[in-house]
Amino acid sequence: MTMGFVRWKEGLRRAALLATLLVIGFAGVQQNAFGGTVGKVVAIGGQSSDLALDEARGVLYVANFTANRVDVVSTSDGTVQSSMNVASQPVSVALSPDGRYLMVAHYGNYASG
Repeated sequence: MTMGFVRWKEGLRRAALLATLLVIGFAGVQQNAFGGTVGKVVAIGGQSSDLALDEARGVLYVANFTANRVDVVSTSDGTVQSSMNVASQPVSVALSPDGRYLMVAHYGNYASG
């Protein structure tokens, strides 16, 4: 083997080691630095599929897909204040610009009328 090939092979080995260390390092940073800063978990007793923020009232409307309801969660203390029963499988919620109406879309609603 020539000396240039040996140097190239050693450089490639070092680059692979550096890339591995960077991936491991970034994975550790992402898990530790960003994991707890997103928010807090609020149990709603089902599976949420969408949410809409109502800043004026200080609540969050959560479409609860498996419970067939929209949960109203307080933004100040994170508790479920009330729930609204809706048709089956709500997948999306939206608040009108003036805050008067809450629209709910459903998945697979085959009921006629």
